[in-house]
This record gives sequence, structure tokens and C-alpha cells, in this order.
Amino acid sequence: MWFRASQARRTLHAPADCGTAHALATTTIDHDAATETDAFLFRLFAVAWGLAALFHTEYPFLFVHEQALAPKLSAAALTAAAVATCWRPTVGTLAALAIAGLIDVCLLLPAVPNHWLLAGLANLALLLAWTRARQPAALIVSVRAPLMVSVALFYLWTGTWKLNTDFFRPDVSCAVASWERVLGFFRWLPDALALRRGVIVGTLAMELLGPMLLLVPATRGAAVVALLGFHLVLGLDALKVYLNFGSVMFALLLLFLPDAAVERFRRLVPANAARLPRLASAGYLVLAVAGVVAVSGSPLYLVGRWFVWLAYAIALFVFVLLSVVGVPRPRRWLPAGAAGSFAWLVPGLVMLNGVAPILGLKTRTSWQMYSNVRLEPATSNHFLVPRSLDLVGAMQEPVTVVESSGTQFRDVAGTGLALPWIEFRRRVAAEPDAAVTWERSGERHTTARVADDPLLSRPLPLPVRKLMIFRPLGPGAEARCDW
Repeated sequence: MWFRASQARRTLHAPADCGTAHALATTTIDHDAATETDAFLFRLFAVAWGLAALFHTEYPFLFVHEQALAPKLSAAALTAAAVATCWRPTVGTLAALAIAGLIDVCLLLPAVPNHWLLAGLANLALLLAWTRARQPAALIVSVRAPLMVSVALFYLWTGTWKLNTDFFRPDVSCAVASWERVLGFFRWLPDALALRRGVIVGTLAMELLGPMLLLVPATRGAAVVALLGFHLVLGLDALKVYLNFGSVMFALLLLFLPDAAVERFRRLVPANAARLPRLASAGYLVLAVAGVVAVSGSPLYLVGRWFVWLAYAIALFVFVLLSVVGVPRPRRWLPAGAAGSFAWLVPGLVMLNGVAPILGLKTRTSWQMYSNVRLEPATSNHFLVPRSLDLVGAMQEPVTVVESSGTQFRDVAGTGLALPWIEFRRRVAAEPDAAVTWERSGERHTTARVADDPLLSRPLPLPVRKLMIFRPLGPGAEARCDW
């Protein structure tokens, strides 16, 4: 059983007792037991990573409404690797899952949700570490510190982008909008203006203070518990499906657990715990298949998935809480063993992606989801960033879409909001048979069929097409709660 460790390979300095009292006893780990603790953390992370991949994929939408074959094949490969990892969490299955996840992200670029882009970078870190570490304990040691720094940077950016005037306005704040959706489902919860302001401040506190507390040894365990609870509450918003975001963060937050907490976690889990992820993954696949074959619009899959995720999230939260209470604090800011690991490339990529809106390289999927931020070359609602530098001129001469027969411009057509020329070209190329009427530099153009237009049918360069994506421009854009 993967959750059980060899008694001969560990030495625990804990009172000789039995049952829960023994499991909750203060635990320290000597050098000989460190490898076994790392191996257990690897298995715990691998299973959580597999579940994150399963919860991420929107099966009914993908297999019923998506017309292209490539995303379906990518999702199928990702699902197969995720189930294999849940059933047998080894270095090989986790590497296969990382490869499948990275391929899926590359295929979907540039329109990749923030949490999945972060997962793609984490998969890159896993593969870079895998080139030099092929044993479970060695792999988790090589990748743990780089991923901890990456997660801290990610949270800091999500909080930093929320430091704008409109996020603090309860009438348009995306934090309040999410809370309103939760109130619509849980009608017994209280609602008041002071509470809504508290939701805004609480969100900022979790995303700005949380990452710093994660890296401080004395507060690391408490920060993990707090952030797990934060994502559990976010997951109550079933309409926005934040549970996929939470699932990715659950796995990554496990890497912050102090070693003594990991050891206690191992002692707390039942002897037959290996069955749980296997049953969960198999049951979830049955639910996904039922959702695909159900009548279009049936809530079977969405509601069923939410309940399965909620059970998983609550169970994980309780186990982590019991694991961190009273354990010795770690002595290091970051765990040792990652020196020279290629995975250290990933925190740099996380940082670069976060600064991209300031440089003007893109204004979406840069960790600023649901932040109300508006950052343009001539204006900004951010407290710290006065404007985008727009280094490559991507936001010059924006395009206003008057009307379109396709679906790519439903969010902006007729609204008065504009799109950067690059973003307009990227979207319009996705529907070559559509008609579109658009204005640029004061001139109106009507294209009866995009594929017949020599300008619009010309493909963008691959790096632009895959890496640059932009939010709408103009007044009112700050009130839109987009990922």
C-alpha cells in the first residue's frame, strides 16, 4: 500500500502509544527517516496532482461542444495519465502526467486559464527535475523549493493586480461578485455592506500576506491551512467553477508542509488509504461519462463534480489541519536539496508572466484573473502601475467590433469596448467563415467572409499567436470579471 511506509526505515521520536493520540503526538524526524518522508510526500503530491488534472477538464463541454479533435485527444491523454497516477503514483506515471499536461497547455495557448498555465509551468519544473532525479524522494527534493517560490510569486502577483480602485468598489469588485454567487446558492449566509468590504479585504490579505507567511518557517503550517480554507471557500462558487483552480493549488500547497507535518500525515491516513484515490478517480470517470451522454444542459456532471470535489477538499483540509497542529517548525526558509536543479528556471518564468502586462506583452493570463485591473498605454486604475509601457506597440490603433456573425466577439460586439489589433486578428482567424464589421483608426470595414480577406486571413507569427492575448480596452473594461 502506497500510504504505508517501511517500519524498518524510519525512527520516530514520539511517545509509545496507539490510535489518534499516537498519531497526533509531536513528531520529529531523524536523518534516516527523511528519505521515507520525502517519498511519502511525493506520493501524496502525485495523487493530488492527478486529481487536479481530472477536476480541471470540462468533459461534457469538451466532448459535446468542442468541434476540434486536438483538444479532445489531449484531454483523453491527460485523463489517462491522471488516472494512472492516482492508481499507481510513481515517477513514471507522474512524468507521463506532466508531459500530457504540458502538451495540453501548449495546445490551448494563449487562451489558457491562469491556474492551468501555472500547472503547466509546474509540469515543466517536474520534467526538468526528472532529467536528473529518477527516484520519488530525489524528484520531490529537486522540485520542491523551486515550486514553493513559484507558488509564492504567483500569489503575490494575483494580490498585486487587485490593488486598484475598482477592486475596492463593492458594486463592481470581482470578489463581491463571487460572494454574491455563493449567497445565491447558500441563502442562509449573512449579507451586509460591511461583510462585502470584508470579503474584498480578506481576499487581498490572503493573496498578499499568504505567500509571505508560506515562506516564513514559523508561520508556514498556519499559512497552508489558511490558504487551503481560502480555496475551499472559493470553490463554493459553483457557477464560476473555481474548484479547478483550488484543485491545482491544493497539490502545490502540500509542498509547503513541514517535514514533521508530512510524517504525521502519513501516520494519520488509514492503512487502506490507497483505495481512496483509486475509487475517487474511477467514480469520477463514471460521472464524467454520464455527463457526456446526458441530455445537453443536464446538471448531472456539474453538480456531481462539485459534491465530489467538496468531499475531497474538506477531507484534505481536515487531514492537513491535524497534521500541522503542534509540530516542530521548520528551520529553513526553503528545503535543501534543489541546488543546481533545472527547475529553478520556472520561478523566473512565473515572474516574467506576471510582469507582462506592465511591458505590454499581454494583459490576460498574467495572474490578474478577476482583479478588475485596467492597464493601458494611456490610462490605469492601478495604485502602483500608472500605465502599460506597451513596448511592442500591441495596444496602438485598437479595433472596435460593430457586429459579427461568429462567436468570437460576443463579449465586445456593439459594446463600445475595443480590442488591440493583435487580439482582433487572433480572434478573427479562429472563424474563417464568419462575417465581421469593424472600425480602426476612424474607418469602418465590412468583411463578408474572413477567409476571403487578404489582410485578416494572413496568419500572425507563431510566437504572437501563442503567447500574446489581451483584455478589451476602454471604459467599462474594469467592471468585467474575466479570467
